[in-house]
Amino acid sequence: MATTLTILACKPTISEQTCKSFRVGKFAFRPTGGPAGLSYLIDRNDSIQTETEEQTGYVTTLRVKWVNSCTYQLSYLSSTKVLPESVQRLRKAVPLTTEIMAGNERYYIFRSQRTSVEPIFVDTIWVRH
Repeated sequence: MATTLTILACKPTISEQTCKSFRVGKFAFRPTGGPAGLSYLIDRNDSIQTETEEQTGYVTTLRVKWVNSCTYQLSYLSSTKVLPESVQRLRKAVPLTTEIMAGNERYYIFRSQRTSVEPIFVDTIWVRH
């Protein structure tokens, strides 16, 4: 209980207007702790997001559903990368919920989780101009 209260007390705040500025745009993502050189180019409109893996050219298309100003869900639609059927089923059945926790005109820090039993990912997405 004390740990939960500490986490909530330390949670960064972000304005709804700042979050709304990330609904549409071009972004870059380099996963912290991922393989060296792994990076994605992200193009998002209000309801569709495409992610291009820069090294391979694989493109994944996702549906974006905004839960509130600072939280959205990504649901898998398709990919040019061949994925096992079990992975495709999971990605289609269970959306990835992402909360924008902090940000400015150059980047935002997010927290993503597929389900309560899987790891929570916290990382940064950068704005491309």
